[in-house]
Amino acid sequence: MNIYEKLQQARIDLMSKGIKKTGRNKFSNYDYYELEDFIVPAMNIFKTLGLCSFISYGQDRSASLTLVDTAKPEDKIVINSSPATCDLKGMHDIQNLGAVETYHRRYLYITLLEITESDTIDGSELIPKTETKITEENPPTKPKITWMQGDLYKRLIESLDPEEIKETMKHWNTATHKMSNAYKETLLDKLKGMGAV
Repeated sequence: MNIYEKLQQARIDLMSKGIKKTGRNKFSNYDYYELEDFIVPAMNIFKTLGLCSFISYGQDRSASLTLVDTAKPEDKIVINSSPATCDLKGMHDIQNLGAVETYHRRYLYITLLEITESDTIDGSELIPKTETKITEENPPTKPKITWMQGDLYKRLIESLDPEEIKETMKHWNTATHKMSNAYKETLLDKLKGMGAV
């Protein structure tokens, strides 16, 4: 088998293991794969198939995963990840670096092994939709937002001056937790200008 056939076999073998998501985001109410959910089974499969993988980090906080065919070390597959940063409050720089590297590792292996997760970005909107018809018997509930939406809201709110906040609130319907589409576009343009979207 060549390296591509071995990688495809590794993907199939890993899927047959029935790996489970053990990570839980309590804020946004979803489960996710932690690195430990799949790394040991993947390494065992790699060993059986004659594959070896390693991660390299750039000074710009980018990362790459290299998969090597141990029978033909010149045969490699490289997956790259863009630079990333992390600024967790109350953490030292080295802890933030560790968080970035852990996320890089997780997402690089998820990409290499074609491990599927819910599409957080594709499934989210700036303002969540309410699917249920609102009536007196069924009043609106506050919509749940993803961590990514929460981050966008936070960035947006931090960028607004008091007058912009007042203007935004004029376009917010507190009964339905919705905003006019025209004003949503205004806010999206502001986020794009900030480089947040």
